[in-house]
Amino acid sequence: YNLSPRLLHHRISQQKTPTKLCTRYRATSFSTSSTINKGKEKFRVAIVGGGASGLSLALHLAPLAERGLIATPIDLYERSSLDSVHPHENVGNAKNGAVKDENFHPGTGTIGRDIGVGIWNTALEPFLHLHSSTEKGGNKPRTSHVNLIKSLMDLGHWVGNVGYRTPNGQWLTRNSLDTSDFKKKLSAVSSSQPRSSTEDDSNTKPGLLFIREKDFLTSLRDAVFAEQKKGTIQTHYAKSDSDNSTTVEGIIIPESRKQIMSGQLLFADQSVSSPHAPYNLVIASDGMNSILRFKYGGDESPETQRKQHENGRTKYERTTNSEDKHSREMNAVEDRQYTVFRGTSPLSDLEAGLNGESFQTWGEEKSMRFAVVGMSHPTENRISEDRVQKQVWFATTTDSATSAIQDAEERKQKIMSCFKNWHDPICQLIGSTPADEILMERAVAHKHVVYPVFSVPQIRQHQYESQTSEKKITGYRDFGSGPLLLFSGDAHLTVDPVLAQGFTIAMEASADLAHTLAIFLASGSSSSSQFDMDKFQSTMSKDVSDALVVCSACCEHQV
Repeated sequence: YNLSPRLLHHRISQQKTPTKLCTRYRATSFSTSSTINKGKEKFRVAIVGGGASGLSLALHLAPLAERGLIATPIDLYERSSLDSVHPHENVGNAKNGAVKDENFHPGTGTIGRDIGVGIWNTALEPFLHLHSSTEKGGNKPRTSHVNLIKSLMDLGHWVGNVGYRTPNGQWLTRNSLDTSDFKKKLSAVSSSQPRSSTEDDSNTKPGLLFIREKDFLTSLRDAVFAEQKKGTIQTHYAKSDSDNSTTVEGIIIPESRKQIMSGQLLFADQSVSSPHAPYNLVIASDGMNSILRFKYGGDESPETQRKQHENGRTKYERTTNSEDKHSREMNAVEDRQYTVFRGTSPLSDLEAGLNGESFQTWGEEKSMRFAVVGMSHPTENRISEDRVQKQVWFATTTDSATSAIQDAEERKQKIMSCFKNWHDPICQLIGSTPADEILMERAVAHKHVVYPVFSVPQIRQHQYESQTSEKKITGYRDFGSGPLLLFSGDAHLTVDPVLAQGFTIAMEASADLAHTLAIFLASGSSSSSQFDMDKFQSTMSKDVSDALVVCSACCEHQV
């Protein structure tokens, strides 16, 4: 690409079909300081979704962009605006999401909510790794990454003593989460003490950071904006709730055979990303109801996709009805048969009688569980150095009568009656939480994981044939002519909304994906024409399989 100090990002309007484009350009200029070698097409990356997964991915890929392994900038598209409120508030519900419909799953939204969320330190440690730098001093921690961790630790609270209990209050086990190792690593990185970029973190003791969801997303977003100033990342947010120009609805394969492993993004306003800068890698991080997953995702592994192509047959050569049914099954979310209620009690540790100890209590019927974790954060506008103490809790039950109640206060009383015979301070915590701030969600999870897609053209060809009587477009069946399509976060696998695992898994996967990509690109495959598809497929297949083992173990443990 022509990488000048001023790089123009073009968007073109679409006419009747994605292959017939007009020449009206909408351009937004931004500055970038690229380190990419001129005259060599670098891997160009688009991230779809600006939640925890998408933001983390952009941050972990930023060092690759600065090293010249991928093109700058990394484009991140988020369908919501920075001024948007949480989706719960757009449907006439209470201010913090006391919804009437337990099956309404809007995700975190762009801004996030006041509810506390947990992040395990395994999701944070990759941000402390060293990276090659174009500045003097060689390998060093990335400033935006270190500042991110500092911000999270300032706005959040490390969980200390933890344990499991029975409904009568008996302790089954008690332990203490020691975060001293992680804090030492941060201190060493901040003081520029030597640390290997490949240092093993497997022996680090587990630590759990609790933080308000809105503070968590703000910290990630601020780190991305810091990278944007350096030219490594470019964010694309909607300008308003009615703006559809950043909502990605599909992938278009260029007709030109000169553009190897490339594609353009189709947006909801029927505009298309620039044909002069097509994407070689598209990463779908657009949530549980991912549009890209539903359109292109399937259950076949990359190896199976390759064999089907070599045999002249793909799963996409089915009848439309068969494919629709198969697609719905592969991308369906499964009802886990219980409802999750979450709230934040204003009680301090002293008022709740917790003494800084968090617990989870397991019931014996109706999938009943209750857990509470202490959390603290700075005062609003930091008007004092004191921190606000709160108790974040969740409760689960299969009792459909509770979730069927539409009045928030009546539902709260019903929740309390479900746990009235359980030990203190469970009912006190529920009772002290404002009814209109108690969140309700039906527990759901994806029935199947989705594998990377290396054959977008095959899918696109099938979709084209189902919509037109024209003959097959030549070249569309050539394997590898479209962009790589990977899935991350909830778009890859949505898990039950408990155990503080959703954000953690998404962030861990983001770091792993960036690491895998860096290995290949650093080995000489830093351009789309040199990329070793077979080798990358093999490694990605193994990475996905390893991830499936972990995710399956988590799900089975919950059951």
